[in-house]
Amino acid sequence: MRETAQPRERSIPWWVGVLALALAARLAYLLVLREPLLQGDQFGYLFGALRIAAHEDPLGYVARHEEWRSWGVRWTRAPLYPLFASLPLRLLGPQLLPLQILNAALGALAALQAGALGRRAAGRLGTWAGVAQALYWPAIELTPKTLSENLHAPLLLAALAALARSVEPEQLGRAAWGGFLLGLSALARTVSAAFVPLAALWRYAVAGGRKGLLAALLVGAGAGGAILPWTLRNVWFGHQVVLIDNVGLFNLWKDNLYEAGPDLREGWPFRRGRAQAVPQVAPRTILRGIAANPAAFASKVWGNLGHLVRPEGLHLLLDEEHTQPAWRHALAIVLDDGLLLVSLSLLPAFLLARRGSATRGLILGWLGYYVFMLVVVFHVEIRYRSAFVPLLLVAALGGAAALADRSQLGHPRRSIAVALLALPTLLLAAGYGNRALCALAAQRHLEDARAALARGDRQGAAQAAANAASRDPGSARPWLAYGAILARAGAFADAIDAYERAAQRRPDHPLPRLVMPQLLRAAGRESEVPEAARQARLLALRRGPWLALDLAWRELPAPRTDEVLLPDDEHGAARGLHHPRGGTRWTGPRAWLRLEPRTLASEYELTLELGSPDPAPLPDPTVELRVAGGPSARFVLGRAIRPYRLRVPAAVTRPLVVEIRAPAWLKIGLMAELGVAVKRMAVAPLG
Repeated sequence: MRETAQPRERSIPWWVGVLALALAARLAYLLVLREPLLQGDQFGYLFGALRIAAHEDPLGYVARHEEWRSWGVRWTRAPLYPLFASLPLRLLGPQLLPLQILNAALGALAALQAGALGRRAAGRLGTWAGVAQALYWPAIELTPKTLSENLHAPLLLAALAALARSVEPEQLGRAAWGGFLLGLSALARTVSAAFVPLAALWRYAVAGGRKGLLAALLVGAGAGGAILPWTLRNVWFGHQVVLIDNVGLFNLWKDNLYEAGPDLREGWPFRRGRAQAVPQVAPRTILRGIAANPAAFASKVWGNLGHLVRPEGLHLLLDEEHTQPAWRHALAIVLDDGLLLVSLSLLPAFLLARRGSATRGLILGWLGYYVFMLVVVFHVEIRYRSAFVPLLLVAALGGAAALADRSQLGHPRRSIAVALLALPTLLLAAGYGNRALCALAAQRHLEDARAALARGDRQGAAQAAANAASRDPGSARPWLAYGAILARAGAFADAIDAYERAAQRRPDHPLPRLVMPQLLRAAGRESEVPEAARQARLLALRRGPWLALDLAWRELPAPRTDEVLLPDDEHGAARGLHHPRGGTRWTGPRAWLRLEPRTLASEYELTLELGSPDPAPLPDPTVELRVAGGPSARFVLGRAIRPYRLRVPAAVTRPLVVEIRAPAWLKIGLMAELGVAVKRMAVAPLG
């Protein structure tokens, strides 16, 4: 009998899995945590987009005005991200979530392009470059932030992927498309602009002759098609010969002041009249400064290089001693430090691979160029890795493929690459080994302190804490952890002492000052509370109110009281609040208040004083109050702050946690995504 042909199973294309993974990771982070904007540059881009979206003639406004992309006094930034961000704000109204969802989609596209480049550099193995980029923790953390890196990275990766494909037969037109995308990426972050001639030179070198020259011209023409219209706009309407923006001139000056004092370094950009002189004096001053002080230049380069490749998760945990959830530290160490160290370990194999390719030359060209610009010319911030790590991941997979190539077994280059595998980890991570061991040793003694407190042995707990501190000398972490243990055990006087010891070790650490008002009040030292509260509020304004309240909320137990009055009682009792001006406290889309009632009763009347005063655009927003484990209710607020009441059973008051959900709004000059004003929460026994 003739056998019937069985249909072949169709496998899911690789790009579908990469896109789905990247998008799911970013949307989960965005929608579950709903973190607000905290860093200044985020507000600059967002306010620029809001100005464009709200203008009656947005195109004319963009063409003739600069305040929507201004930075400092007379400086302008690259235009593309605020232009991009203005679209959802104009079409869907002034709300942040649609823009953040678009950021998530852009991040998924960046992972897809990383996978495409990886497959060109390493075959099917290169798909893992896309998977790694999908899970790269800083890229996920970038999703809710209104920063140009969200747009620059996918445009850059798409440009390099198109340029890499342009070397194939019948794909010459992709050289122009790749150049155009590269030009667009320069409009998002100007650092890409100077790579255009290098990309054209690479494309000429690949083919050579007339064909190579044509391809190089196509790259330049494509990039010019994206950039030059904006340059003409600068000349025609702005009356300045500037390719894209001029903030790079300021950075060039600031990052190369080898002889100037700190007052000039910090204050110069805000001194009127200096900006116009920079294009003439900066190059001469920089060269003179390097010649006069080569040691300072070398120190800058070395510091920038260390900053670019340091394991940031370990740095935040062990050097900065950041207080954040353990899961966040773990993800940063695994999905940031781990990917970075593995990639750096495999990079030599990519460099030393016997079989070169056009794709390898392009990737190494960008990596070399970008490292030079950040390390030698300008400066490094961790978010600048967004254009470094994806290509490093591609190079790492290319290195892994080279090591797996059996035809290279026994070749000296492969042997050198294998010998260098452990070097980056030894150089970059080994320095944290001793500190990590000290921290682990201290943690074991802290567990002994916790157990001693549980059985009522205060003296034994104090001795265990002292042992923990001695095992981790110089670190505030043991005393911070012990202070939190004592506070949750109700030993407030001892907790104050522990936090003071932590402050002696790390005077710059924010936690001791943030928790002190509540601890002093709980310990009965009322006369010291006003000054401690003032210091905590000042620190919160410098660090960011939302972040300060979040730190105190995680560190402290709910205050034992029948009333929380804002702003006096906020640290430890409030979370998700902002201080946009004066003494007013505003929620975000979600905020929480908590307390543990002093008076025992079978039922309580919960009172919250809320309102929607100016400058809130909604005079009568509907707000939902949710009691954790208990009832919920909706109220329509007015302009005036007034009380709203809800009955809650005693079973949900240990502690009583109330979530406030409010419609969010945006306004230029204020903290992003504000909700409603809140003044007070109180409970009163009913029976």
